[in-house]
Amino acid sequence: MGWRAVVKRAKVIKGSYWKLSNNSLNSIENSLKKKYFLSKFIPGPVFNGSIMSITDRWKCGMGMMGNRNLPPISPKNKQQ
Repeated sequence: MGWRAVVKRAKVIKGSYWKLSNNSLNSIENSLKKKYFLSKFIPGPVFNGSIMSITDRWKCGMGMMGNRNLPPISPKNKQQ
């Protein structure tokens, strides 16, 4: 998948987050941050950031796929 497609997908997903209630967003974010007992058993790194930030989601997703040397998101494509 090309970088443009990844950025486009991230923007589409962000629109879906805007439709969620604050309670739902907090539940998702706290699960990713492993603040709940059962979420500690979900494999992958602990999410550090905001679920509404494309950059934070990018870094977490890349980390979950095992990529440690992350390419930066182009500033013209970055939206928070």
